[in-house]
Amino acid sequence: MAEEQATQETKAKKKLPIVTIGIVAGLMAVEGVVVFLLVGMTQGGKEAEASIEGDALADLEAPVEVPLLEEKFQNNQTGRVWLWDTVLVLKTRKKHEELVKSTLEARKAEVREGVAMIVAKATHTQLMEPGKETLKRQLQSLATNIFGTDPDGRPRVDDVLAIVKGSQVDR
Repeated sequence: MAEEQATQETKAKKKLPIVTIGIVAGLMAVEGVVVFLLVGMTQGGKEAEASIEGDALADLEAPVEVPLLEEKFQNNQTGRVWLWDTVLVLKTRKKHEELVKSTLEARKAEVREGVAMIVAKATHTQLMEPGKETLKRQLQSLATNIFGTDPDGRPRVDDVLAIVKGSQVDR
């Protein structure tokens, strides 16, 4: 009799807590559904699309290139005379193109003199920079002084594209 009671007690101890497992599984399922619904409700729009209203406005903001000049300028900062083949192009918006062209035509000599002074005063390392950052910054400042800013306060010339190649002159 004692043996039967001992085996029944061990069986009772080994018995799985089915009710507890069922409650935990049910809570996990409910939690999964709640998380799924919350994520689904807080998720942003599936598609986002941006467009500019009106083709005319988009066309006016389109970038255009206006040739500034193509000349050779002299520099002797190294103690030797160097000639720098210079090609400059202004990058502006379509709405400013005519104003930039007319100002360029009216102030051509001033532009040429300003560029000549910048190249003449530049050090050899500035002219040899791979990205021409120093030269472009000085040319951008010159362009802003000559062409001004639009009513929004932005410069009419967005960027100055510079191609500068040097060659030493033997004298």
